[in-house]
Parts: sequence; structure tokens; C-alpha cells
Amino acid sequence: MRHAPNMTIGLEWLEATPATGAANDETRMYLSGDACRYVLNRPSVAKPGQRFLYSTGALALVWAILHRATGQPLDEFTRAKFFSPLGISDGAWSRIDLAYRRN
Repeated sequence: MRHAPNMTIGLEWLEATPATGAANDETRMYLSGDACRYVLNRPSVAKPGQRFLYSTGALALVWAILHRATGQPLDEFTRAKFFSPLGISDGAWSRIDLAYRRN
């Protein structure tokens, strides 16, 4: 969890390709049916904390952990805990289903 927000989780991730392409990990993650399992099954390419790789998958892990811990979708949680206290009220979020299984 410590390395996911800054995208240094050390897992292989290729997102710098067209989102419609079969080589894009973000696309494959969404199509997998279990985003967290897809991300966590990626091969390791570096020790956590040592290499930045832009990864929507890392954000999916953060989302899933916050959702499970709070019971709230990410947009609701961040609005209540961060944006509203800062006086930010004119933002918009798109919800993406990042389904994960509880096995």
C-alpha cells in the first residue's frame, strides 16, 4: 500500500500504448473481471519503491483497499474526507467498475 499511490509497486505494467490495443495492461485489467487479481499477478520488475512505472493498476489497488475499508466508492470517500474540507465542490468523477473478488 505504501508504494501504490506513487506508482512504485515494482510490478510490470505497460500502459503507454493505445487503450484499444491488446498490449495495454489497463485495458486487460478492466477486461479481466478482477482488477486486483490482474494487477497482483503481474511479474515483478523491480523492488517496491525503487522504480516509477505509471500504472492505473496501482490506483486500482488503492481504490479497492479504500473501498473495502470504508464501504464507500472512491469518489464519495475523497469528496467527504478531502475535497469538501478544502472547499472544493465543482469536481466530477467517472466511476469505473474495478471489480474484485473476495476469495
